Amino acid sequence: MGGFHLTGAQPEIINKTISDMKVIAPDFIVPMHCVGFEAQAAFAREMPKEFILNTAGAKYSFSA
Repeated sequence: MGGFHLTGAQPEIINKTISDMKVIAPDFIVPMHCVGFEAQAAFAREMPKEFILNTAGAKYSFSA
């Protein structure tokens, strides 16, 4: 979960960020509002199993 500050970023930066996240291999990726629509769509497309769309008022429960 986090703000990756990609609003208005060039596609190369978005793609590099996603590539780097794939290396980390998180169980979930929950981009916040400052990620921007283009990057959110790219995360959803490139990491569909990990991607969770964050919305206002959303609640998350994680367990091992």
